[in-house]
Amino acid sequence: MIDVPALLIEWLNTSNKLDSLIDGRIYGVRLPVDLVGSPTIKKTVVLACRGGRGNPFATNLIQPSVQFSCYGETSVEAWKVYRALHDFLWPKQNLWVGEAWLQWSHEEVGAQDVVDQRGNWPFVLTFWRFEFRNDVP
Repeated sequence: MIDVPALLIEWLNTSNKLDSLIDGRIYGVRLPVDLVGSPTIKKTVVLACRGGRGNPFATNLIQPSVQFSCYGETSVEAWKVYRALHDFLWPKQNLWVGEAWLQWSHEEVGAQDVVDQRGNWPFVLTFWRFEFRNDVP
């Protein structure tokens, strides 16, 4: 079984361009509690699996759909984080990501401006689909 959030967090941390902006602030599912009460937010990526597809005939193959929220101090800064994420993920195919083989990745839903009401923080929301195998193709 592939732990998709852990795999993606580890992989995204290898992006020099993204890391130069967010300094390792990549979180799974939601923002940490200590950030939620903050009046400001630093550049951050939050990812959450929102389902996807499996295949009953190829149990080694999964196609998770992943939601990415790219936060920034301003909308402009949030878009910089999104562009660094996009540039890293697109187009990636046929490579090892940790212990899983990435067949392909693509952006399912284009980026959109959103405001997190808890702190009035701007972020860019996007959805990506991946196809992973846990064996060599």
